[in-house]
Amino acid sequence: MTNEEFLELDKKQKEMLDKLDLKPFIHSGSTPAMIMEDIENAYEDHEFPPEIDEIVESPEFQGCFFNMWDTYDFMDYLHDRYGVRWSDEITYWVGPGWN
Repeated sequence: MTNEEFLELDKKQKEMLDKLDLKPFIHSGSTPAMIMEDIENAYEDHEFPPEIDEIVESPEFQGCFFNMWDTYDFMDYLHDRYGVRWSDEITYWVGPGWN
């Protein structure tokens, strides 16, 4: 995939999300992955207009709602569109083979 093709698909991902009201999916304490999963589940439950179906089922998206974006892209998008602020936490744990 060329850089131009990638940028075009990135643009299509944003345009698709711009057609939806995502506020009902955004809750304090939710992780980006949780919000993305809730949106994907709503898509699978046919809660979105048919035009969204056409985009997701296109050859570019191959049936994947977030085909082009990872959680960081999605976090940036929600921040830009809705002003969502994110908090983070680092967790450490003892791994296998510690002794």
